[in-house]
This record gives sequence, C-alpha cells and structure tokens, in this order.
Amino acid sequence: MAPAITTPTAPADPTAAATVIDTRQAPASAVSLADVLDTVPGVQVRRFGGVGEYSTVSIRGYAPGAVQLYLDGVPLTRAQNETVNLADLPLDAVDHVEVYRGTTPIGFLRSGPGGVVNIVTRRPGTTPLTAASAGYGSYSYRKLDAARAASHGAWDYLAFAHYLGSEGNFPFVNDRGSTAGPGGLGDDVEQRRTNNAFDLVDGTFRLGWQPLPAARLAFTNETFYRTGGLAGVGNRQTRRAHLSTLRELAHLDGTLVPSWSWPTTVDASAFSVLEESALRIPVDELGFGRSDQDTRTLSTGGQMLARTQLGAHQLASVLLGGGHERFSSEDRFCLRSRPTRTRASVTVA
Repeated sequence: MAPAITTPTAPADPTAAATVIDTRQAPASAVSLADVLDTVPGVQVRRFGGVGEYSTVSIRGYAPGAVQLYLDGVPLTRAQNETVNLADLPLDAVDHVEVYRGTTPIGFLRSGPGGVVNIVTRRPGTTPLTAASAGYGSYSYRKLDAARAASHGAWDYLAFAHYLGSEGNFPFVNDRGSTAGPGGLGDDVEQRRTNNAFDLVDGTFRLGWQPLPAARLAFTNETFYRTGGLAGVGNRQTRRAHLSTLRELAHLDGTLVPSWSWPTTVDASAFSVLEESALRIPVDELGFGRSDQDTRTLSTGGQMLARTQLGAHQLASVLLGGGHERFSSEDRFCLRSRPTRTRASVTVA
C-alpha cells in the first residue's frame, strides 16, 4: 500500500453504531477492501473467489442490496443492481472507511435498512509526496502503485495510479460432478483453474483550491477499468467467458464557513458517474445459452448540506439533494436494444 498522504490522526468512533477504519492500521495481510471490512463488528463479507474476484458486504444480516455504498460521498448503487462489487474499489487509494450500522447520518442522499459504507479516498497534505511500490506473488499476482501529491499556495493536487492482476490458476480437485460418499465415485482429478485471470487499473486525480480560509473547492476524478475471465463451476470450467467493466466518476465539492456569530458550515457537491460493462459468454459455457450484452448507466446529481449550532448541545442540519439515472442495454446476440430506463430521486432531510 502507498504511504499515507495526509498527517495521521486518530479516527473518531463516538457511538456503537458507527466505525471509522483507518486503512493505515489495517492488518498487513489485508490486500483488498473486503479484508478490511471483514474486521468490523456486525459486518459480513461474502467472497466468490480469490483476490480481485466478486465480493459483497452485508450489515447486521441484511442483504447486500440493503446496504448503500458511497465513494467520497457519491452513491455507487444503481437502479438495475443495488449490490456493489467490493473488488471494483481498490484498497490502496483509500484513506479511511466509514461504516454506519442501521442509522444513516444526515448528509447521504440515500439510506438503506442495513446501513451505509462510505469509502473516502486519500487527500493531499502540506508535505510533497512522491511514492511508488510493486509486488509479486503466487499465481502471477502482481501489483503496482504510484502516487504524487503537493501544494502550491492556495492550490493542492493528488495523483494516484494503481494496477492489480493475477492469473488465478490455482490447483483444485475436480470431482467431475460426482459427490456421493468420500471421494465421490473415484473419478476425482486435480486440475488448474482456467479462465480466471484478470487485470484492473484505477486512477484518482484531485485538484483543490482554497482562496480563503473559510472557502474551499475540490474537483475529483476517478477512473476504474477491469477486464477478466468468468470461471465456471469446478466440474465445468470455461475458456472464453469474459466481463469488462468501466467506471468514470467525477465530483465537485465546495465548503463555506460563514463568519457569523454562531458556528455554521455549508457543503455543496455535484457528481456524475458513468458505468459501462460488456459481457461475453459463448454457448454452453455458463448455463445453456449465449450472452452478448452491453450495458450503460449514467448517474448525475447534487446536494447541499447546511449545519449550524443551536445552544451548547444542539446541531441543526438541513439536506437538499437529488439525482437522475439513465440505464440502457443492448443485446448484441439478438441484435436488439431494450427501452432506456430512467429514475429520478429527491431528498429532503
């Protein structure tokens, strides 16, 4: 993992319903976001493979679709699929993770009965930083990281690049579908996992401007791309099934602290998220049919959150926000496009 970019501070954890995980204090064995979340009380992570493979999170027994995931306050769940793949959120770019069990604080556009997980990426600090790291392991596991951060007057910036890949060709015992009794029917054979390789790249760029001590603007862009095979069940491996995913996320955030006689903070943000996927499954590799589909989702939205202190013990907050999603899909095998679907939402809290 790349070294910390901001000055380490002790994360606040004032209630039993909320936990803040500092990734710098994660176990040395943690290589993914799923490994970090698995250490939080009340949080369960389900994995469907090794490093880089599909994994989901649930809180207090709720289904993964009942947990809302955010990246820097931007919602990642979508209308066509409320479950977010944790493998699409590389750990090395993350500064800390906020987990809210059940109760959702004001400030999030959407809530879920299970709770909220907000993944906060790294921020530039006052000290310039240039760092790089590399790793290699079993089954051609490989990882590369590079980071640069600096500040000049009222401006600061951060650039982070990450690559992760693996062949995933681990050995396993193929029981050939015969599981009756110990050893099945005696036709078990040891094989290597096929079509389990993947490559992913992730880049984060953040530019900040603070013209006044009480005002700040920051623009963040995150690009994620993953491509890899879709391995079949143990006794029926695949050769060509393939899935590619692209996510382009951008958001502009502003903070204003008016010089009034009582403490007040106003935060405003606007975001856009473009997600595209290409699924290619030849005949009889996964199931009994062929799949050749392209999907595209474009989400936009924004919010404004105002907080002010009333007396010594009361904090009043007002949230106004909204969003719009547009989902389209094309079946390249049947040469047809399904009707475009949209969803609009408004939040007042």
